[in-house]
This record gives sequence, C-alpha cells and structure tokens, in this order.
Amino acid sequence: MSKNTKDFFKKKKEWSKVKDEILACYLKPYFTKIQYTKKKIIYIDGFAGVGIFEDGTLGSPLIAYNIAIKKNL
Repeated sequence: MSKNTKDFFKKKKEWSKVKDEILACYLKPYFTKIQYTKKKIIYIDGFAGVGIFEDGTLGSPLIAYNIAIKKNL
C-alpha cells in the first residue's frame, strides 16, 4: 500500500532543513565563482519539492532563486 503523503509539505522536515542549509552554503560561493564565466547558468534541483511550505518556510527552489537574484544572475 502507498503511504499517505497529503501532509508532507505542511512543515519542512529536519532532513530538508539540513539539505537546504548545505545548499545555501554551497550556492553562494558557487554562483559567485561561475558568474564571471558569462555563460548561461541552468540550475536543476532534482529534489526541489515545493517553493514554500504551508508553514511559510522557503523550499530549495526559492532558496536557490533568492541567492541567484542577490548575485544578479
């Protein structure tokens, strides 16, 4: 039987918090470094989930987007 996942995106789970912290720490210097190549950047998050959880917490798509915007990408 399949697991009931209707409440999955209500609140960010601990493992997602850790993943997103690591992602944010990595993307800041990464985007800074590659922006000088002047090449097109394509960012794909295979585990993106929702942009915003029901409790208002940002998910990885918006974390990456916000960092990219701050870097003028």
